[in-house]
Amino acid sequence: MKTKLENFIHGLILAPLAPLSLFLGSWWLAYFVLPEKWIPAGALFGLALGLLADIPLLRRWSARANRLNIGFWVAVFLFYSIGIFGFFMGVPVFNLALALPAGFIFGDRLAAK
Repeated sequence: MKTKLENFIHGLILAPLAPLSLFLGSWWLAYFVLPEKWIPAGALFGLALGLLADIPLLRRWSARANRLNIGFWVAVFLFYSIGIFGFFMGVPVFNLALALPAGFIFGDRLAAK
């Protein structure tokens, strides 16, 4: 049985996935397809679509976080690792902060077995 703290932490890890990925994807798609003045609108459309997609996905993913495939968690870690590396302009020291959520996820998976 999962506690409220575990559900909250799973939500913190999983909630930004859909909005961030759709925001960035639509931003780059708009960059290649739309005129320059419409790029911010395309990016915000992707963000809104990601927030709407997050509503049904988050509850399902959080409920079965322990049973999700290990490949899913590796992809999530790589997504956040690339994002943090880019956000901090190539300084890899800040990627060490990903050890906390990764340790929580894998510790939670081991405790569930």
